Amino acid sequence: MKINNLKLRGFIGVKKGLGLDEIELDLSGLSGLIALSGQNGAGKTSILESLQPYRTLASRSKALQHHVFMRDACKELDFDFQGDNYRTKVLIDCDSGRQEGYIRKNGVSEIDGKVRNYDAYIEDLFGSKDLFFNSIFCAQNASKLSDLTTGKLKELFSEFLRLDQYVAHEATTKQCLVILGSQASVYDRQVERIQESVRLLIGVDEQLEGAINAKTEQTALITQIEHSIVSMASRIVTTGEIIAVNAIMEDRAEDFRGRIKASEAGIENASDEYNARVDGLRGKLRKVKADISTFDKTLEMRDEIEAATSRKTELNEKIINQTTAIERCQSDLYAIREKIHQHDQTIPPSTKPHKRENDIPLLKLQIQNAESKAQDLEKRDPDCTSKTCSFIEGALQAQGSVEGLRAELKAVGWEVAEHDRKVETILKEAAGAKAEMQGIEDEISRTVKILQKRLSASKVEYDECARRAARHDDLRVAIAQKKTAQARAEELTAQGMKEKTVFDVRNDNLWAELDKMRASLDEIMAKIDSSAKGTLTALEITHEDKLAEKKGIMEQVDALSSDIQQYQREIEQRNAYRKQESELNLKQASIQTQIKEWTYLRDALSKDGLRALEIDAVAPSISAYANQILFNTFGPAYSVKLRTQDDEGREVLDILAIEEDGKETLLEDLSGGEKVWSLKALRLAMTLIAKQKSARQFLSALADEEDGALDAGNAQNFIHLYRSFMDAGGFEDCYFISHRPECIAMADHVLEFGNGGVSIN
Repeated sequence: MKINNLKLRGFIGVKKGLGLDEIELDLSGLSGLIALSGQNGAGKTSILESLQPYRTLASRSKALQHHVFMRDACKELDFDFQGDNYRTKVLIDCDSGRQEGYIRKNGVSEIDGKVRNYDAYIEDLFGSKDLFFNSIFCAQNASKLSDLTTGKLKELFSEFLRLDQYVAHEATTKQCLVILGSQASVYDRQVERIQESVRLLIGVDEQLEGAINAKTEQTALITQIEHSIVSMASRIVTTGEIIAVNAIMEDRAEDFRGRIKASEAGIENASDEYNARVDGLRGKLRKVKADISTFDKTLEMRDEIEAATSRKTELNEKIINQTTAIERCQSDLYAIREKIHQHDQTIPPSTKPHKRENDIPLLKLQIQNAESKAQDLEKRDPDCTSKTCSFIEGALQAQGSVEGLRAELKAVGWEVAEHDRKVETILKEAAGAKAEMQGIEDEISRTVKILQKRLSASKVEYDECARRAARHDDLRVAIAQKKTAQARAEELTAQGMKEKTVFDVRNDNLWAELDKMRASLDEIMAKIDSSAKGTLTALEITHEDKLAEKKGIMEQVDALSSDIQQYQREIEQRNAYRKQESELNLKQASIQTQIKEWTYLRDALSKDGLRALEIDAVAPSISAYANQILFNTFGPAYSVKLRTQDDEGREVLDILAIEEDGKETLLEDLSGGEKVWSLKALRLAMTLIAKQKSARQFLSALADEEDGALDAGNAQNFIHLYRSFMDAGGFEDCYFISHRPECIAMADHVLEFGNGGVSIN
């Protein structure tokens, strides 16, 4: 990958660091070591971490929408890769979090805007984010190799060694084992079911013999029951004749019962009709009395209604006055708020930072360098009196410039401090004026709330008076309607008394006729033989019982015949089950053989099999690349080694540093500086291996600030390390962030952040 152009819009880091909503950098003409220089917070990391196509910022944990402040934020990256030109574009909405991703290859669109398709395309092109940000791009908070667990290091190695094909083959073997295991389980369950079925058929021979004997006994019992059925039928005929005589008497009795029932119904209907008429009269009377009560209540409110009519007019005028007062206060409130807003928008130009504030750290650095160079005079031989030696002349010049630089630093410091005191005075006066206006605003707001509360109370009282005054016309109507209702109540009472007299006479006559019919029914019932029907019922039940008993025994005989046939079929089924069990045992043995073969293949493809052998094989190559980079930078003083097995043959993944005398030391036991460039050499070596294995033509590398823990001399060696890495891997450019002047001075190009933009030198 060779970076050509970057364009960002709406990124918070760029806005805070450079004060820009949008920035575009043309990097197509740059090559070699490219340093990003500027103060902390100037936006260097935001720019560097955008020089890659993934939808993430490497040192930030949250998604992109949390790092932009515009709804149409955008990141565009133009780069060449593998002989093709790519232009990626990611659109971000800071409010909804929605993102869209587009990719053009040689001017032709490749992606439809869906981010899942965008991510899959980029990962297919460059590999996973983990590999990219642990090799080509080293972020500010990237995990150190020494901090990664053995498992994490192996996962990293597996990807850049392209061991994914082994993983895929292993997954296939696991699927085959699952299928074979499932089939074996099916066979096991089938054998268990067959064995259970055979166990259930134990004793079927004895059951068959018992069923044959029981059938013979039940056939003899059927003959005895048939003789009892014939005798019972003769007795039923005789009892039926007696019941026929009873039936004639029952018909006469039934006639009287119907007449009695009709008479009782007539009495009940007459009573229901009377009660219905009386209930209707009572309901009408209750309604009339309720109306009279309502009219009385209306008449009782006469004084209250007349007072409400008078009060309604007073309240209407009061509401108009209160509304006018509120409108005046709200107008005053708007005016004072507008005045406060205008005050906030006015920022005195004199409150900007002093123009020489940034000169102070530069003067301090110049004083430090001059003092350091002047100290070289102490190394001069006391007998040396030369004045023309360039070494002594430079030291003397540095010694002479110290006082001037200190005086200039003091003068600049006084100017900046005096400027800051004036700014503080101006800001205090502005804050006092704003506080006074806010006090007026609060007072007007409180007045508006009091007036609004009073207006609300007046409106509530007005509505209540209006409701009561509306009933003035009801008074006149209530007087007339009450008189009419009283006359109707007297009429309904008289009608009810008349209905009661008529009902009492008719009811007495109906009850007398009913008593005569009940006496005639009693005479008829005395002549009926009531036991005959019970006797017949008992005989018929006994007869039916015998028939049912015969039927039941015959059903038992049929069931026994069916059982005999079933037992015979079960004996045949048992023999078939035993044959199936033998066939399944042969299939199960074949499945177990296949499982053993696939298990061997799965273990060979696992992380402890061929993948572990691949990692063991590549470890020397990584060490060789790392040592080549270290040798080109430091000479033979340092070298490193990856150890994949300990002295007892156990699998490990340790990083060892080797001194000139051959002594090996674990990396975590080294000093800060040695550990930094040793780890960096290994990480760069892994990048070279990844590039070689993946066949991906990466031409640009990127690294955030990694030289902070090194002294000046080793910081410069760190840059030599980058150059050696670029030579070994064929990289055309390497972007890095540094705050060390020594490292920045060694770069081929510098992106200088400051003064509201980025300058390219």
